[in-house]
Amino acid sequence: MNAIKDIVLTIGENGNVIYANTSFYEQFGYHSRDLGGDNNNNNGSGVVNASHALTIGTVFPSILQVLHHSGSVSSTTTSNSNTVTQNYHNNSSTNAINVTNNIQESISSNNNSGTIYNQILKELEDGHSHALKGVTKNHKDTIDFECIITKTYIVLNGIDTIAYVLVGRKISNRLSSSSISNTGTEEEEEILGEFDKMLLDEQERTRFKEFCRNEKSEENMLFIESVLEYKSLKKPHERMIKQEYILNTFLSNDNLLNLSDEIFSEEIPLIRRGVGQIDLFDNLLVYIETVVCKDTFMRFKQQQTHLMYL
Repeated sequence: MNAIKDIVLTIGENGNVIYANTSFYEQFGYHSRDLGGDNNNNNGSGVVNASHALTIGTVFPSILQVLHHSGSVSSTTTSNSNTVTQNYHNNSSTNAINVTNNIQESISSNNNSGTIYNQILKELEDGHSHALKGVTKNHKDTIDFECIITKTYIVLNGIDTIAYVLVGRKISNRLSSSSISNTGTEEEEEILGEFDKMLLDEQERTRFKEFCRNEKSEENMLFIESVLEYKSLKKPHERMIKQEYILNTFLSNDNLLNLSDEIFSEEIPLIRRGVGQIDLFDNLLVYIETVVCKDTFMRFKQQQTHLMYL
């Protein structure tokens, strides 16, 4: 079975990308040598010099919106941040390239550049998913991701160092990412994208959960939320506790989610043998989200459209 191609990045406090998984290289067009940096030139911080390394701001220019909340950033940098994020949201990649470079230069020339990225990462390390727009190495494509950032500790050059792990999944690319789901039409992909955005909007998600309760079909949504919480947990032993809860609550022999015999026999044994891996439930999560989108979420959208005209 093909695993979902989540990207995984380990990021230093100063914003440098220290590690990336194969999926990141495949989707963004980078190579491991592009991480660069002089690992010996870290001023005792255990993190490579920002001027020689790939930064999270280069990969996800939209992350620089957080700069607006940082008092240590110049007005020029803040203005550039506004421009680049707007350009990327409008898919104006050509114009955004130069602005991105200007922002990177502004940050690199700032004596507190490491502090700036550290502030950004601290703000995003909140246990919630964040919609970020990435840009490929050749600047020809932008990719929308749903990302979770968690704080961790690593040993780098013999030094205990704070780092951040970013796990990102493409928005609107759910149906083709797992062998237990069929390739979807453009319309289905669009609906999945709307569903992803709904999950990131607390008010919309609350309305949808209430709709599910009224329909007496809330089990799938509760499962989705439980898995998202599982993926946000920082420590493997915390995820193992949550793993046991999800198994006992949703994936016992009662088959609360009404999985087919084929999916149940294929997926559940793998999950039971798991030991808190962050992607342990991913294949099943994609399947359940697809089921919800094609059924309950469609009725919810129809209801919301009807209410608009009352």
